[in-house]
Amino acid sequence: MNQTKVLIVDDEPEYLSTLALFIGRKGFDVLTAGEGEEALALAASERSDVVILDILMPGMKGPEVSQKLREVLPEVKIIFASAYTKDDRRIQGLLGSGDAYITKPFELNELLANIQEIL
Repeated sequence: MNQTKVLIVDDEPEYLSTLALFIGRKGFDVLTAGEGEEALALAASERSDVVILDILMPGMKGPEVSQKLREVLPEVKIIFASAYTKDDRRIQGLLGSGDAYITKPFELNELLANIQEIL
C-alpha cells in the first residue's frame, strides 16, 4: 500500500520544516515547496494526495496554484492555510476551491485532524 503524499507549500522555511517533521512523524510521505511553480511540478510528478497551501506567497498566489493543481490532479485534496480568518471577505471566494481551510497559527493536531478528515 502506498503512503499518502502530503505537499506543503509556503514561503516560510521554518514553517515548512516544522510541518514536514510533524506530518512525516505521523506516517505521511512529505514533500515541500517554497513557491507555486515548484509546488505544481512536485504535485504532478509525485502525484500528491493532499496539498497544504498558503494563500499569500510571492509570485503565484495560493488561489492560482489551487486552480492549476485541480487541472492536473482533479482528485487532489487542498487545505488552505492562512492568517486570514474564514469570515474575512477577501477569502470567502476561496473556500469553494479548497477542501478545508485552517487559520494560522494553528495547533499541529488540528492540521492532522483536517488531513485525516478530507482523506
